[in-house]
Amino acid sequence: MPSNWVSRSSREFLMGLLLPLAAGKLIFSSPKLLLLSIMPVLISITALTGLIFGLVTSMSSYLMAKLGVYFAVTLKVIIVIGLIFVAFQVMVFLIDVLAIPFSDYLALHTEKSIGQNPPERAGFGHTFRLLSLDFGKTALNTALLALFTVGTWIPMVNLFFFLGIALLNTLNFISYPQSRRMLGVHDSFAWLKKNKSRSLGFGIATTVLFSIPVINFFALPLSVVGGTLLYFKPKQELTAL
Repeated sequence: MPSNWVSRSSREFLMGLLLPLAAGKLIFSSPKLLLLSIMPVLISITALTGLIFGLVTSMSSYLMAKLGVYFAVTLKVIIVIGLIFVAFQVMVFLIDVLAIPFSDYLALHTEKSIGQNPPERAGFGHTFRLLSLDFGKTALNTALLALFTVGTWIPMVNLFFFLGIALLNTLNFISYPQSRRMLGVHDSFAWLKKNKSRSLGFGIATTVLFSIPVINFFALPLSVVGGTLLYFKPKQELTAL
C-alpha cells in the first residue's frame, strides 16, 4: 500500500511539473489564448523599444556637437547596450503589470476552451465579494511569500521554505477559477491539501520558469493557463494533452 501511494504521488508530481508544457500546447492551439498571452509582451517590447529609440535619438545630436563623430558614436553604442540591459531588467515587471487585466480573461477563455461554463458576474454585490476574496488571497499570499523568502536564507531549512513558495505559486494561479466561483482562502488550502503532489510539481515548475531570463517573459501566461488546467482537469485528461 505505501509503495502504491508513493508511485501515485510521484506520477502526479511529474504531471504537475510538466503541466506548463500542456499549457503551452493549449495556448498555441487557440488564437484567442495566444493573443491574450503575447499581448502584454508585445506592448512591453513596443513601449521599451520606443523609449530607448527616443532617448538615443534625442541625445545623438547633442553628443555629435560636444564630442565629435567618433566619440559620439562610441558613447552612443555604450549607452544603447546599457539601456537594453536595463530594459531586460524592467521587462518582467512591466509585463506582469500589463498582464493584470489580461490574466483573468486568459483564465476565463481557458475554462471555455476545455468545456467549462464559467458563472456570470451578477451585479455590484457579486463583484464586491469577488474583489474582497481576491484582496484577502493576495494579502495572505504576499505576507506568506515575504516570510518564506526570508526563510530561504536560513541554512538547513531553506529547502522547505522554497517548497512553500512553490505551493504559494500554485495557490496564486488556481485562484482565477476559484474566485470566479466564490471560493475563499479556506477552500484554496483544502484543494491544495487534496492535490498536494500535483500542486507541488506545478508550483516548482512555475517558480523555475519565473527565474529563467527571457523565458520568464512568458512564464505568466503559461502559469495562468496551467493553473486553470490543474484546477479542472483530472490527471488522465492532463496526461493526454
